[in-house]
Amino acid sequence: LWGHPIRTLLLFFILSVTLPLTGFAESVDTQIQKGISQYSEGAFKDAGESFSSARSARPEDSRIPYNQGNSLYKDGNFQEALKAYNDSALNETNLDIRRNSLYNAGNAMVKLEKLEEAESAFKKVLTLDPSDRDAKYNLEYVREQLKKKEEQKQDQDKQKNKDSDKDSSSKKEK
Repeated sequence: LWGHPIRTLLLFFILSVTLPLTGFAESVDTQIQKGISQYSEGAFKDAGESFSSARSARPEDSRIPYNQGNSLYKDGNFQEALKAYNDSALNETNLDIRRNSLYNAGNAMVKLEKLEEAESAFKKVLTLDPSDRDAKYNLEYVREQLKKKEEQKQDQDKQKNKDSDKDSSSKKEK
């Protein structure tokens, strides 16, 4: 085997192509494990960075952006968490990841005060799993918040009308 130059060259070529790939795959798995450990230790920012590194190497694995989103959410970075959850929710083969990503995206939207979008996310969760009590509870909470927001807007509009009526009547008196 080693005596023939073409075989030797072919062997080195095969090894040079396959060894980095196996090492690369191991490093991605190492990054994922590192992120999981960091998350469990409460180092959410570091975990998010580890998952980000793994994600760039394995973009098709929806579990990675899901875990990245959880890390970002716990770190208080709700906008970036939302992006990660939305990416993870695009996976239609793993329904658990999709449902959990949509649910967590809804929670991130609540934190960002995007209540209409949150309502839509929780509705989608319930279409995937009508028995999800947490999604039902959160949907009702969001609807109550939307109702309060609408009532506050109406009160402000009434107050504006009263103030403009006062202004117009005081102008007439002059």
